[in-house]
Amino acid sequence: DRFIIKTIRKHECKLLMEMLPKYHAHVRKHPQTMLTRFLGMYRVKPTGGRNVRFVVMGNLFCTDLRIHRRYDLKGSTQGRITDPGKKVKETTILKDLDLNVVFKMEATWREKLVQQMARDCKLLEECKVMDYSLLLGVHYRDTVAADATDDVKEEADGDMREGE
Repeated sequence: DRFIIKTIRKHECKLLMEMLPKYHAHVRKHPQTMLTRFLGMYRVKPTGGRNVRFVVMGNLFCTDLRIHRRYDLKGSTQGRITDPGKKVKETTILKDLDLNVVFKMEATWREKLVQQMARDCKLLEECKVMDYSLLLGVHYRDTVAADATDDVKEEADGDMREGE
């Protein structure tokens, strides 16, 4: 639960190795970074098989809090909605057009969030990384609303029924 293992292609491995010094410095300087925490990169070659490359990352969703909604936000609209007929569970990864709520937060928290996102994006830009997204986990503090979302189904326009 604490870790995610993801296979990567050779060119992704090369890119990660190239950006590693800047990435490491960034993570040390900005402990509140929202960038994925890479913990290791490996290559194995089974006998008679092909090289398999993979990274071990920290799992963003490993928390003591229950995550009721999960989003993978890319800042795009093309193909960025889940299948309207699909039953939405807590483990379902929703997309940009599924997000139909406004998050309210203290101005200072918002400012810190925006500043950190800008710093993280600057690093990605410097490293010429173009394809990235923001993973967002939502925990409902109201347990009644949270329980009501257990069997919620998304409608075609992305509106949530009860509990939102």
